[in-house]
Amino acid sequence: MKVLVFGAIGRVDLNVLKFALAEGHAVTALARDSEKLLVSHERL
Repeated sequence: MKVLVFGAIGRVDLNVLKFALAEGHAVTALARDSEKLLVSHERL
């Protein structure tokens, strides 16, 4: 499944992002500042 996460650097959305990646989903993350996105993954 493809998942879109808005605000991917926030506390809750970061957990959603990590959970979706762990479940094997392809994730697109939108954040104001991509430098603050601390997650790196092949499906991200």
